Amino acid sequence: MTIYAHMNKLHWKRGREVAKRSSLIRTDRI
Repeated sequence: MTIYAHMNKLHWKRGREVAKRSSLIRTDRI
């Protein structure tokens, strides 16, 4: 695994967590 691939994997994982939080905020607003 290259360093770039490893960084990309971590970024994807963070993006998923952020998406979950944003979706929770949206449901709270509704």
